[in-house]
Amino acid sequence: MRIPRLASDAEFSLLVDTIARASPPEWIAVLRQLRITRPDRAEVLLEHVGRVAGPGFPKRAATGAAAQLAVAEGRLQEVDSLIRGGAYSQFGAFERQLDLGLVASSIAGISEPGIARRAVASLSAYVPAESALAYFESRPVWSMGWGIAAYHALFGDTVITRHWEAVIGTLPPGGTDGDYRGSLRNDLEARLALRRGDLRGALGFAARALSLWTCRLRSCCGRLDGWTARPLCCDRSCRRRHGWGFSRLEPLSS
Repeated sequence: MRIPRLASDAEFSLLVDTIARASPPEWIAVLRQLRITRPDRAEVLLEHVGRVAGPGFPKRAATGAAAQLAVAEGRLQEVDSLIRGGAYSQFGAFERQLDLGLVASSIAGISEPGIARRAVASLSAYVPAESALAYFESRPVWSMGWGIAAYHALFGDTVITRHWEAVIGTLPPGGTDGDYRGSLRNDLEARLALRRGDLRGALGFAARALSLWTCRLRSCCGRLDGWTARPLCCDRSCRRRHGWGFSRLEPLSS
C-alpha cells in the first residue's frame, strides 16, 4: 500500500488557496488531517478560508473551525476576548458552545479561573436548571447542564452540582442504548468524591459512568469531541434527540 507523501512547505503554499476556495466538505476534510499532522498549516488554511468564505454556512464553518482550533491549542484567553468583543454574536448560539469549550478546558485543568467563571455564568443563563425540560428539544441542555455541574463539583458550589444532578435525572430518556442520565450523574458523583479526597470512590463512580454510557454505533462509543468534551455520537438522531445540534462544523440552533 502506497502511503501519500506530505506536501513540502513550498508545495503547500501553492495549494492552500485552491483548497480554501473548494467546497466546505472538501476543505474541512483537509483541515481535519492538518489539525492532526500540521496544526501550523491548519491555521494557515483557516486564514485563507476566512478571507474567501461566502456568507451563510461557509462563513460559519470557517469561524467555527478557527475557534475550535484555538481552544484545542489552548488559546483560551484569545477566544474569551473574542466572545466578550462580540466576534461570534452573528452566529447565534455558537458563543454558548464556545463557552462550553472553555468550561470543559477548566475541568481539564487548562483554563484561567476568571475565564471559566464567566463562561459558567453565561451557560447558566442560557440553560437555567429550572427551565431544563422546557429547553430540552431546542438547546443542548444535558451537555451544558453537565458542564455547569461538573465545574461546580470541582471548583464551585456543590449545591449547584446536586441541583443539576437531580434535574438530569428528570430529563427524557433515550438516544443511547444505555442510560445517559445515570452516566452523567455518576460522572458528577466521581468529581464530588475526588474533591473530598475519596479517590477510590471517585474511580468507582467513574467506572459506572463509563459502563452506562453507550451509543448505537459502538465504533464511536466513548469517543469525545476534544473541544466541547461531550460525547460525539455518529448517530444523527441521537444528536437531534438531545439537542446537540452541533457536531464538528454543523450549524447551531439558537
